[in-house]
Amino acid sequence: MAEDEIATVRQGLSLLKQDFEGERIVSRHLLRKLNEMDDRLIGLAKSVDRIEEGMVLLRADLPRIIAEVVGAVMREDAAKRKG
Repeated sequence: MAEDEIATVRQGLSLLKQDFEGERIVSRHLLRKLNEMDDRLIGLAKSVDRIEEGMVLLRADLPRIIAEVVGAVMREDAAKRKG
């Protein structure tokens, strides 16, 4: 091979090496972002689970809460009628 052909091949290899480095940097960045998103989704899923558990407890307790409120309103109304 002539000197100029060798120089051209080396230049091409250098460009390929730079492209490869750039791709590797981008890939690592994307993996970091995906891991961050995965962590956020896990946290969100846990929050939703806690909300669902709270809703289940509230729903089970709702008849008692309503009975207490209605009883308090009725007592208050009866007290107003007496007084």
